[in-house]
Amino acid sequence: MIGNSIDGLKQKLKSYEFSDDDEEVRFFKKTLPGFLSLYIYYTERIAVECNERTGTKKSSAAYLEQLFEKFDYFFKSNEEFFNYYRFEKTRFDKYYFLRNGSLEDENMEMPIFMMDLSFCTIHSWKLATIMAYTRLEEEIRLNFSERKAGAEGLNQNGVLDGADHEKIVRLQWTDPNMALVELIHAFKNQGSFNHGKADLKTITAYFEHVFGVKFSNFSKSYQDILCRKKSHTSYLDKLRDSLNRGIDENEERGRR
Repeated sequence: MIGNSIDGLKQKLKSYEFSDDDEEVRFFKKTLPGFLSLYIYYTERIAVECNERTGTKKSSAAYLEQLFEKFDYFFKSNEEFFNYYRFEKTRFDKYYFLRNGSLEDENMEMPIFMMDLSFCTIHSWKLATIMAYTRLEEEIRLNFSERKAGAEGLNQNGVLDGADHEKIVRLQWTDPNMALVELIHAFKNQGSFNHGKADLKTITAYFEHVFGVKFSNFSKSYQDILCRKKSHTSYLDKLRDSLNRGIDENEERGRR
């Protein structure tokens, strides 16, 4: 179905004339990558599912490791363009998304039926790949974390079973949830998870799972932060002050 939709777009595009450069940019930046990303996503996902059904746990783990390496290599190789997309920049849109503006000699793996720059610009395909790889990597990692947590379990004392169980104790978050909201947004803006590919919803769900909390209205909490008059980052400020104070105390004890 996705392939047929893409073929239909290719046929229509042969006779369609964009009214101006802005319309062409919108199509190759906003519309076409959505279709292409589905093609890439399901192609990779089917391969993962087939490997899980036919392979051993060891071979499946090795396959996922290679897949993550493939993802990392792609994002590192296209870091400049990825950051351009992630920070919603528009300065070079006409260079990236007009068919006469793409670099034809760029090395980019594309299916044979996509090797037609009159239909798909190289950066449209790169953008689609970013979208597909980000979605698939988040799903795989989340699924793996859930299965791992279920397999490990906790004993009646709230401690993970295993040889090193005394080292891994379940901790209870006792600071206000608003503090976590600051941390989550800081990590998101910093791009601290999955090379900056993890979205706010994914990071929030992860924090809820790890810290055992539930945000009743996450967006409102963020708006409350924006309305603060003295400092938007009061908890992060306290963390910095606490760390500096601890460092100063350690240095003072060292001098004694």
